[in-house]
Amino acid sequence: MFCLLAFLSSYRGRPVGTFGHFGCFSFHYTKNIICGEGGALCINRQTNDIDPPRDTLERAAVVRDKGTNRTDFLAGKIDRYQWVDVGSSFVLSEASSAILFAQLECAPDITAKRLDLYACYQSSLKELENTGLMQIPLVPDHCQHNGHIFCIILCSEESLLLYQRKLKALGIDSFAHYTPLHSSPAGIKFGRTNGPMTTTERVHKTLLRLPIWVDMTYDELNIVTRAVKTITAEVMDIN
Repeated sequence: MFCLLAFLSSYRGRPVGTFGHFGCFSFHYTKNIICGEGGALCINRQTNDIDPPRDTLERAAVVRDKGTNRTDFLAGKIDRYQWVDVGSSFVLSEASSAILFAQLECAPDITAKRLDLYACYQSSLKELENTGLMQIPLVPDHCQHNGHIFCIILCSEESLLLYQRKLKALGIDSFAHYTPLHSSPAGIKFGRTNGPMTTTERVHKTLLRLPIWVDMTYDELNIVTRAVKTITAEVMDIN
């Protein structure tokens, strides 16, 4: 299970990270809750599925501590630690931990603000779906998101580039999303797909992310939505 972007989200009433064998959260500076660089691994050792190996937690500690059994050393189980597996330096510094702790204390408020901004975007741009030029996100009733990204899906790659260029001219940054893994250089080299990736390829070329951040003001959001509406009207006139 992977949930890098989904901190404080849920699926069918269950918080992400609490089901499946593993859950991964990113606290990279682009995420909702941040500490510059860092993340968390959730290991669910009791699950309705087949339990992961009993040594999973112990091995995770080893990998975190550069491949050493330093955790056992600090617990007094051994008199000196040694290298026993692969690993890297994944322990947060005290400064990063302090930043993260403060963010986690504010996480419900941060999430609520982002969700409110997301809802304002959705309400303001919903009418543009009737033009046939774009779609806005649809969140299933059984899912609760955290307002990390707001995007529009346009009708073509050319349309995406047009909106992006016109928004940039107005001083508004917007971003296409990343290239799908299967068509990235590493994916082509190391991976494979099971059948055509038609939807992935289409969305990858037409998804445009609009600015959203926790300190965004409603005036700033209105500037973005008015710009999107103006560009849409211009496109309709051209067509």
